Amino acid sequence: MDDGAAPSWVAVCLLDRITVGRGVAALVEGAMVAIFRATDDDLYAIDHVDPVSRTPVLARGLVGDDDGTPTVSSPAGPQRYDLRTGACVDDDRCGVRTWPVRVVGRIVEVDTSAHPTTPAWSTGACAPAAADVATSGAPSPAAGTSLLVRSMSTGW
Repeated sequence: MDDGAAPSWVAVCLLDRITVGRGVAALVEGAMVAIFRATDDDLYAIDHVDPVSRTPVLARGLVGDDDGTPTVSSPAGPQRYDLRTGACVDDDRCGVRTWPVRVVGRIVEVDTSAHPTTPAWSTGACAPAAADVATSGAPSPAAGTSLLVRSMSTGW
C-alpha cells in the first residue's frame, strides 16, 4: 500500500541471525512479520500468520523456488506463498502482506509504513470468522520497536 507516507524503518535483527534458506519471526510494532533470506543477497518479509490455518507459522516454512519465483511453503498446510508479492501460488483467492525489507550495515530493517491496517486475510476466501480477529489485549510495543521472536537458524 502506498499512501504517500514516508518510510518508517525499524531494526529487527542482525543479518547473520538469518541463515540462507530459512526465516525468522519478529514482532514489529505489533505486527507478526516473517523475514526470509532466500539467498545471501535476497531478503523478503511477509506476514507471519498463515491466512488459511490462521496460525503464526510462516517463518518456519520451507523456502523454495517455483520456476524462478521464491516461495515459502506453509508448515500448516500445502499452500505456498510468493515471497515477492505475497500471493498464494496454489490458491489465487489467498495471500499475505509483503513488507519492504533492507539491510543497513548488517542490520535487517522492515518498513512499517507500508502495511495496511487490516491483515490481508481479513477479506476474501481465506477470511477468518470475526471472533478470530479479536485482539488479545496484549500491550503493543512502542513505535519504532521490534522484537525478534525466534530465529529458526539459531534457536531462541
